[in-house]
Amino acid sequence: MEWYVHRDGQTFGPSDLSELQAAAKAGALRQNDLVYSDRLARWVPAAEIPELWRAIEPSVPPPTGNNGEANNPAVSQDNLKNNAGVTRNRRSNFILAHWRGEVPLAFAYWGFGVLISLASTIISYWFIDTLTHIKVHPSVKSAFIAVFLVIMTIIGVWQIVGIWRSAGRHMQTTGRTFWGGLARCAVVLGSIRAVVEYNTIIVPVFTESVRLAIHGEEIPRYQFRILRDGTEVELSGGMSYGTTDSLKNLLDAAPAVQVVHLNNIGGWIEEGYGVYHLIKSRKLKSYTSTTCVSACAIAFLGGEERLLSTDGKLGFHSSSFGKLDGSSLPEVNTDVRKFLISLGAPEWFVNKAMSTPSYDMWFPTHEELLAANIVTKIVDPKQFGLSGLGNVDLSAIESGILSIPLYAMLKKYDREIYDRLIDRLNKGVLVGRSVLEMQAEIRQVVQSEVVPKYMKIAPSVALKAYWDTQVEEIEILARRDPHLCAGFIFPELMGGGVDLSSYIPSDILGRDLQALALLIEGAAVRPETAKASDAEVAKLMTRVTDKMANSAEILSEPEKYANRPDQLCGAFVTLSKEIRSMNAEAAARILRWMFSQ
Repeated sequence: MEWYVHRDGQTFGPSDLSELQAAAKAGALRQNDLVYSDRLARWVPAAEIPELWRAIEPSVPPPTGNNGEANNPAVSQDNLKNNAGVTRNRRSNFILAHWRGEVPLAFAYWGFGVLISLASTIISYWFIDTLTHIKVHPSVKSAFIAVFLVIMTIIGVWQIVGIWRSAGRHMQTTGRTFWGGLARCAVVLGSIRAVVEYNTIIVPVFTESVRLAIHGEEIPRYQFRILRDGTEVELSGGMSYGTTDSLKNLLDAAPAVQVVHLNNIGGWIEEGYGVYHLIKSRKLKSYTSTTCVSACAIAFLGGEERLLSTDGKLGFHSSSFGKLDGSSLPEVNTDVRKFLISLGAPEWFVNKAMSTPSYDMWFPTHEELLAANIVTKIVDPKQFGLSGLGNVDLSAIESGILSIPLYAMLKKYDREIYDRLIDRLNKGVLVGRSVLEMQAEIRQVVQSEVVPKYMKIAPSVALKAYWDTQVEEIEILARRDPHLCAGFIFPELMGGGVDLSSYIPSDILGRDLQALALLIEGAAVRPETAKASDAEVAKLMTRVTDKMANSAEILSEPEKYANRPDQLCGAFVTLSKEIRSMNAEAAARILRWMFSQ
């Protein structure tokens, strides 16, 4: 059984009974010293414990002086500490002493309670800051966090138990309950607060840390594609560990990159910041053609120009660690909030972004993104490399192409040209060419090979119907800008073709492709070869010249008028209208003659 002795505000022990008996015999134990053991309900004077004095002869307590000390020169507080069993005072181990409540209440509360709590807070901030800036795998970071939380929990329990016991001993030894009761009330309130924090913060963080340490990250791995002959690069997939380093290595190897496509579902916010600084330091443009959310949206903000396609979306929400986000711990968004504000994002935008739960996503409208200066420009995706496709499935692309009647007819009736078009399309997709570039290549094949080949042998009705769609498109271009009109009719003369989808209504373009498909089918199934005679051609040109005097010269030598697109356009429009006014048979003969020259 363990015994404790209290004298002059100090507690000694634990000691066993024989050690106290030896102290009593040596005179180091006083009658008025307070003693305590598990068998006692409270502290009592040593004189009330008979067995402590049995070793003394005679079997009566030694006389005492006026000050209550035995009339023995050996009796002193030092002897109590050093000459008897109480000499085995174990308070030299302050950790164990605090746990047992042997430390004076004031020191237990203010020293081991308040000061250690303050030190723990400082150490926690240092720990978090250090983990944020060191480059280690998230699983390793999570393991450190889990161990750190366990250590902090042990320290917290040790603090609470020690203060509680010290307060109890203080009340027993002094008979005064105010400070001890106040300390215990503080312990109860602190414990309640700790339980709440553990349930809402510590336990979720610990659970997620253990999961990450054991199972690793579940963020999809990042993927890169070099586009447009090395002038653009796409970052898709997720912002998994190592994204920044891998992108840096790629950019070092491809110094011609000017645009970074970000079509990414996000991930580690540290990687988002890393990609942001990488894009910003190299003064690159950031561009999203489909969707860029969470940490990807942070990276997007690094662009010197921040471009979003007409179909693109940027998504924002609260930062999180597992299930813990800004709704339960507002501090988790402190850094992101400061970051967005430092870039000039208005308060309403930041508040909306940070208040969106981590399990949800806020997609601002294009107008909101422009107003908040998050995006500098909304752009046509056709001018950039084709991106946002995920894992490229060429068979799926071909299936989509075959939904267009023109390509379905080519596959059915002209496999050679069809295979060549599909080959060019597939290569364009794989190397990341822009839609405009691929359209130009396909248009060149259609206009230089498909149209001339089938216009020569197409049946009259189909031929006239297709020509009508061409005239309608030419007239629209002529009204908008003669340069567009001349570029469409004479692409090799005017330095390239025209993106019809930017100027011609989609329903007219649809009729164009449908009419060309029917022309190919008609030519393959029931070809006609009748051409206009020289007399018919001369008669047509006379009518055209009557309406535009120099039209014959312009049409026969267009290169002389390369710097006069209005003249080129006007002459061809005049000719086209005359052909369009003719009946199907006559018009078809003229068109077959024209495309046979």
